[in-house]
Amino acid sequence: MKALILDAYNLIYRAKSGFTKGDNAVVFMFFRSLRALIEKFQPDDCYFVLEGVPQKNIELLGEYKANRPGQSDSFHRQKNKIISMIKENFPITVIRHPNYECDDIAGNIARMVANKGGEAIVVSSDTDFIQILQWETEGNIRLYNPVKKKFINPPEYDYVRWKSMRGDKTDNIIGIPKFGDKTAEKYARSEDLFTSLMENKEKADIVNRNKSLIEFADEYCIYDEHVEINHNKIFDKDNVFKEFTEMEFSSMIKEKYFNNFSCTFEKL
Repeated sequence: MKALILDAYNLIYRAKSGFTKGDNAVVFMFFRSLRALIEKFQPDDCYFVLEGVPQKNIELLGEYKANRPGQSDSFHRQKNKIISMIKENFPITVIRHPNYECDDIAGNIARMVANKGGEAIVVSSDTDFIQILQWETEGNIRLYNPVKKKFINPPEYDYVRWKSMRGDKTDNIIGIPKFGDKTAEKYARSEDLFTSLMENKEKADIVNRNKSLIEFADEYCIYDEHVEINHNKIFDKDNVFKEFTEMEFSSMIKEKYFNNFSCTFEKL
């Protein structure tokens, strides 16, 4: 069994680049890209994982992700349109936990699939997902970067340990002062150096805090009663055509293209 696990917001933000004409350019680019991913990997199951509010991380670091830029009303409208269309018209499982990030839930799904002997492919350009490549599981977990258009290989050192020392500017996580990529890698590769580093309380506190922020939540959070799951079993061809027509996606409603588009999702 092959599961495709999509980092929803990562893919939606990526759809901002490229074609920008019209009021629904993000929607247009997103669904063209989605079809290409499904066609490429031909999964048995597909998960569309949404963001919750990472309560634990915010309590640990009040400024966690506070540096993220705001988005326009147009973008939020289109993001919501994409999510509602996926929920209502596509045979894709939409999943969200109100108190966890997409990373936590997507990683947990990947572990669940792999531990059942299946193949899990996570699609995201978020480097935090590199840690899932170092998990010990029964099956196969892979990470596909849709920007680089290639699978990512794990480093030879403990990725979470490395990033805990280096920090992550994207998420507003400050690392050990003067620790860049190379210094953090040197300490991550050497158990003796790392042990010596952790004897310094100030540095150890930074590493331990960052590890808690970067490391994904345990696998049981996907079984929590608060998890929100929407699973639509069929592809609603007629309604998707209607929506695309109303948004004036002329190239996507041409007979040949739309038939191929429909065939891709009807196989799911």
